[in-house]
Amino acid sequence: KTHAKLMKHKDTNLWIIQITTGFMLFFLGSIHLYKVLTEPQNIGPFASSDRIYSDTFYPLYFMLLISVVLHAGVGVYRLIMKWGWFDGKNPKENRVKTRKIVKAITIFYLVLGLFSLMAYIKIGYDHQKHYGERYTPNMEIKNEN
Repeated sequence: KTHAKLMKHKDTNLWIIQITTGFMLFFLGSIHLYKVLTEPQNIGPFASSDRIYSDTFYPLYFMLLISVVLHAGVGVYRLIMKWGWFDGKNPKENRVKTRKIVKAITIFYLVLGLFSLMAYIKIGYDHQKHYGERYTPNMEIKNEN
C-alpha cells in the first residue's frame, strides 16, 4: 500500500484491486461452488431464483458479480499492458485508449450482470409461495396433455 501511495500511478494501484477481488473470488466462489456441487438438482430457473431470493443469497451473488467483473477487467487490462498488444506508434496514447475501452467493457458487464441478478430476484420474489417447485417448460406441459 505504501508503495502504491508513493507512486500515485493509476496502473500501479490496479494490483490492489486485483488482490482484493482475488481474495473475494476465493471465498465467495467457494461458497457458490459448494452450494452448486452439493445440490446439483437445484440448478434451474426456479431453483436458482429460490436460492438467490428466498435463501437470501443475493448479497453473495452481488459481491461475487462485482469481484468477478472487476478482477477480469483489471486482469485483461494488465495483460494488454504487459504484452504490449496495442502499443502502436504512441504507447502512452494507446494506454489511455485501452484503459477507456476496458473500463467501458467492465461497466457493460457489471450492468448486464446486475440486470441478470435483478431478474433472478424478481423471479424468486414472484415464485416465493411455490418455493422448491421445479420449472417445467410450456412445451413439456402441452405434450403431457
